[in-house]
Amino acid sequence: MKTAFIHIGTHKTGTTFIQRWMHLHLKQLLDAGIYVPETGRMRKEAQHKHLSAPIREWLPDSDVPEIWQKLGAEIKNRPEDVLLSAEHFTRSMLATNRANRLMAYLESLGYRVVLILFLRDQVSYINSRYCQEAKRFITVGPFEAYLNRWKNNVIFNYDRMTNRLEKLNAELRVFPFPPPGRTIQSVLCETLGVGPFDEKDVARANESMGPKTIFAARLFAHKTRLNRRLKKRGPGERQRRLDELRRLTVEMRKSDFGLGWNSEKFMGFSPETAEDARARFAAGNDEVALRYWGTPWAEIHGTLNPVPNEIDLESPDPAILAEVLEYIEPLLPKAEKIIAREGAIS
Repeated sequence: MKTAFIHIGTHKTGTTFIQRWMHLHLKQLLDAGIYVPETGRMRKEAQHKHLSAPIREWLPDSDVPEIWQKLGAEIKNRPEDVLLSAEHFTRSMLATNRANRLMAYLESLGYRVVLILFLRDQVSYINSRYCQEAKRFITVGPFEAYLNRWKNNVIFNYDRMTNRLEKLNAELRVFPFPPPGRTIQSVLCETLGVGPFDEKDVARANESMGPKTIFAARLFAHKTRLNRRLKKRGPGERQRRLDELRRLTVEMRKSDFGLGWNSEKFMGFSPETAEDARARFAAGNDEVALRYWGTPWAEIHGTLNPVPNEIDLESPDPAILAEVLEYIEPLLPKAEKIIAREGAIS
């Protein structure tokens, strides 16, 4: 039986890097017996996020989702193993009954399923995920509110999450991120049973932002009231307008931004809140680490000693406020046109 490898994340564990690496090495992977399907795949990176949402909508009496039927037609008669990748699969695979319908469908095509999961220390993960969502205007509140909203979610409780994933009719392979002493692509190649082969350079992706960039993104969102105003749009239209707003503000999110805002990386945790988070997850983390790696969690991930540097939106330093306003105020009229534009954006 052939194997369908599904790299399911989690978010902020080098997923974009892996997907760009896959895209640049499609031929080498194919020569090694690994096919990366075109169905649902993004144009510039080998990400299959469009395959994810239909899994959660896969009801008992419903037909196989159309996009998965298309994928099935693409891979059914191929001789190679296949590789899919999207961090969005994490949530979809936690819908156990619906995800098992996918496992049954892939088995009917002649594939057994191997899930590949990378886990990052929660303090680093939550901080990085907040940065990602703040700079993209997905979340507009302070870090503390984000932490309180998400800290009980199953995606950060790795013991609960892996226990649910183990209920799937699939093999689960779990790795730490970053992998000690190795590159993430070497871990992927080993679990695929391929390589090594000559690699092309891959640009780093989704680097963490500095406190001024996170402050600027939140101030921009506050001044445009984009979160409240775009809620009135449908999900697709809201996403298209957010994409335009991100393009408008792209310069400040570059690691080499001329004003130097990203030379120091954002940290929302204080030593006290980081210790609270570690205590919350400690027992479950050790269960996971011992189960999959045979060693305590701290021996793999160590301990991050955070120094908080979040800039308060309500009472910022006047000099910082002036500097940020000088950059974002010229963008506000263009942002207003994007948000207020009538009709659909193509």
